[in-house]
Amino acid sequence: GKMWTFEYMPLDYFEKTYNFRPTEQWITKARMASLRFATFCSASFVSPDGLMLTNHHCSRGEVGKVMKKGEDFDKNGFYAAKLSDERRVEGLFVKQLVQIKDVTKEVMDAVGNVQDAAAFAAARDTAINRLIASYQNNAAWKGLEIEPVTYYNGGRFSLYGYKKYDDVR
Repeated sequence: GKMWTFEYMPLDYFEKTYNFRPTEQWITKARMASLRFATFCSASFVSPDGLMLTNHHCSRGEVGKVMKKGEDFDKNGFYAAKLSDERRVEGLFVKQLVQIKDVTKEVMDAVGNVQDAAAFAAARDTAINRLIASYQNNAAWKGLEIEPVTYYNGGRFSLYGYKKYDDVR
């Protein structure tokens, strides 16, 4: 397949290759299930109760924090029969991608025809910081951690709004 981002999904490729063209509703549901697992991996919500799925190499260092003496989750697994049996991993967090906004036009308009690399970087950074500040006051983005994302060596710019969940089980 291809790697893609939610704001630049290759819809024609999906349709041609898989005979499937996702709807906006499908795209939103997939995006809302997408997680950044701490600062180093990805994960997905797989239940309405917050059950997550990630790769073993992502959780390997976290699992040891909740195993009790004599337990070996790698060998025997772990099963929580009820929500109260789940074990919180202190300090572990995930971030859910809630909002995305392509701000390429706004950033490019701010840098204009600046040719000097340092002046260009300063104008770009000022524009991005101004945009982040303005979105922090937007009701749909309230309470989200807003991060700038740059694609294609500065050819595209987006703002990502994350909802952070602390002390994950």
